[in-house]
Amino acid sequence: MRCPMETRERAGLVLSYCSGSLAAEEAAAVARHLETCAECRAVVAGQRRVWSALEAWEAPAVSTEFDQRLYARIEAAERRAWWRSPGWLRPAFSVGLASVVVAAVLLVRVPSAPTTQVQSRSDSVDIEQVERALEDMEMLKQLDATPATEAARPRS
Repeated sequence: MRCPMETRERAGLVLSYCSGSLAAEEAAAVARHLETCAECRAVVAGQRRVWSALEAWEAPAVSTEFDQRLYARIEAAERRAWWRSPGWLRPAFSVGLASVVVAAVLLVRVPSAPTTQVQSRSDSVDIEQVERALEDMEMLKQLDATPATEAARPRS
């Protein structure tokens, strides 16, 4: 048998041997290989130490008020305003708001055309752009107020 540790595909064979999940003939082949391969014997010995340590480990008892504390923390996190947490969102919100303001300014400052007819068209476009910018700002105000109204709503 070739050493299972030589190829990545067969390295799991030694771990399967340790867990006892191999068929009898494969397990016998690995056992024969272990007699001649020090590297695989070291892996098996290490795995057995890990498993014995895990079997000896006892999980600490969970406190009786664990569920209450957990649900209180979840509720507090849900009530928190979205722009206050997590911390990485604050700069993103500021950058987004600044981008909206810059876009609104650029939309308002459209260069005028030389003729009167084109000038009147650009005036109507400017007014529409201003209206869109104002609508966008109103939408941002509504987004700003949304978390507060959701926090006030009772949870079921």
